[in-house]
Amino acid sequence: MRNKLSFKYISVVLILFILVSVVPMAVYAANSPDASIIKNVEITGVHTPYAGYRPDYGSRLGSTSYTYDDQLKDDPDVYNGKWWYDETEQRAISPSETFKIGHTYTFCILLVPVDGYEFRVDNYNTPFISATVNGEEADVLDDLTGKYQAFIEYTFEPCDYNYEITKVEVNVEEPVAGGYPKFDAEILTPGVAKDETESPFCIESVAWYDCVNQTFLDPSHTFKEDGIYEANIYLTTLGDYYFSTNNDMTDVNVTINGKEGVASTGGKNDKYHIRVSCVVFGDIREEVNSVEITDIKAPAIGDNPDFTATPVGNSFYINGVFWTDITNSTEVNVNETDTFEAGHKYELQIWIRANENYKFRTDEDGYVDVSAVVNGEQAEVVPLGSEISAEITCEFTMPQPVVIDTAKVTQVTPPVAGKKPSFSAFAYTDGMEITEVKWYDDTDNAGTELTADSAFVEGHTYRVVVSLKTLAGHKFLWYDGYNEAEGFINGEKAIVYGSHEDDSLELGFVFAPCAEVPVTEPSNPIEPPSPTSPTEPDNSTNPTIPTDPAGTTAEPDVSTSTEATEPKTSASEDEEKPTKPSTNDEPKPTDPVEDRGVLGDVNGDDKVNIKDATLIQKSAAKITVLTDVENLRADVNGDTKVNVKDATAIQKYAAKIETGFHIGKPV
Repeated sequence: MRNKLSFKYISVVLILFILVSVVPMAVYAANSPDASIIKNVEITGVHTPYAGYRPDYGSRLGSTSYTYDDQLKDDPDVYNGKWWYDETEQRAISPSETFKIGHTYTFCILLVPVDGYEFRVDNYNTPFISATVNGEEADVLDDLTGKYQAFIEYTFEPCDYNYEITKVEVNVEEPVAGGYPKFDAEILTPGVAKDETESPFCIESVAWYDCVNQTFLDPSHTFKEDGIYEANIYLTTLGDYYFSTNNDMTDVNVTINGKEGVASTGGKNDKYHIRVSCVVFGDIREEVNSVEITDIKAPAIGDNPDFTATPVGNSFYINGVFWTDITNSTEVNVNETDTFEAGHKYELQIWIRANENYKFRTDEDGYVDVSAVVNGEQAEVVPLGSEISAEITCEFTMPQPVVIDTAKVTQVTPPVAGKKPSFSAFAYTDGMEITEVKWYDDTDNAGTELTADSAFVEGHTYRVVVSLKTLAGHKFLWYDGYNEAEGFINGEKAIVYGSHEDDSLELGFVFAPCAEVPVTEPSNPIEPPSPTSPTEPDNSTNPTIPTDPAGTTAEPDVSTSTEATEPKTSASEDEEKPTKPSTNDEPKPTDPVEDRGVLGDVNGDDKVNIKDATLIQKSAAKITVLTDVENLRADVNGDTKVNVKDATAIQKYAAKIETGFHIGKPV
């Protein structure tokens, strides 16, 4: 176990061990069928550790299906299941300490599922979930993660000072009608100072602009009662500080005299030089009552989300497009590489911002009050308490997936001695595709996989395995955590290998022992007898058959003429003669029935125990491949599928619990 888990965290492992000891073994064969499975964990809002700052324990969970584990609530270094670990000093730090320059820190989180949920695990109770922190991939610790607890950690870059400036606050002297402009500014943000500029309108890096007359002011001008004036201040950073940028353009929030302003380029590198401006006297912005957005692609099952949109008109611009999966009342961010899933519900969020000289209509409480249309459909406007920004939202519900209950695969070429295996097949059922075809030589239970250079051998037994994947908008029949779809290969009932996913399936089929290429024509065809064949009876030697007065032919005395009158037939003619049914009532001897072993004794050691259940679990996990006979012995519930259900039944049998199946009896 890793050093960061000091002795006080060993209790976590002990608690998990106690949980394992009281849960029946069958639970660990797979997730409980009556629980919803958590596959992904998302944590956001974790603050980057900066030198000189104290640890921040704030974070947000991306789903309500899991929450923070409070079992370490009495530990002074742990807050609500979270703590910070100093990788440099190899110890947990307390909330009263401060981050040190150059040290590397890891944020640790303990999570537990809420009632009705479990974290996904494989057949060996090994964690099978993914996790992100602030959108970045995080580590899931194998030694402390199971169905009922997850230990997530994320390591930040070596600690540095917070030199990035994301917000600038400036004050200027308010204009007064009849007064002269003051070319001075008070910088309230540390690390920021007035910048030098060559603009002839600037004095001490400050410029006043008359928005009505569209001219800059000089010290001799006076402010008019009905005028509108904008303050412009050129700023630069000090020391190691720098302004926040996005795509090499300034991305700084600005406040001038308590009003929201705008940051723009200062004519130099935007990382170190910007110009901030704000109308501090009067208002000439045109009020916008409605907005329209077009050219965003509506979601369709299997498609990637569209993050582009076009504003209609020049009164506003798009400040950001976001997609969120809100299925089951949870909110999960949707990325560009994600696809829309059937049956899910999605929310589109479009953030807009008014262009210069425009503002959105607001109500009496100061909240945006405009109507919005997206792609011709009415949308909802979320007021943000600002007259220059708003959020537009739309909801989309994807149709439920089409359920595939029978998967049919055709055009699988049967094995023929001397031929090479064909790895092609045809997905006959709509809504699915073939991802892989494999061949195995199951002779003597070998289960050897064939390659493209292999050749079928006469007398050997071969099994084909076809892997299937559903197309967008489809899923295989799935019930209680198990795949229940039937499968057919070349019209024959196939083995369906169990799967815990409703979008994948594997079909297997065992062919009869391999034969040589069939001969379509005999090498020496038999000529039909000619009309003058010597088999014709010689009437000159046959006795004359008299005719009685009634016109019927009398039976001849065959005691002396049978040999001469019965024509000899060829072997082919003998085969065509019908065989009379036997009058002997005694049963004929039959071939002995093949001994297939005992139901449940998968490994053939004449015992039905936990080893057989483990072998089934390995088969379901594709760690090993069962032979045809082993599959027969493993399918204890008789549903033609070998999966965790069969393993569970064998575990119950080993524990002397009634199963209702013929486990332990001959197959």
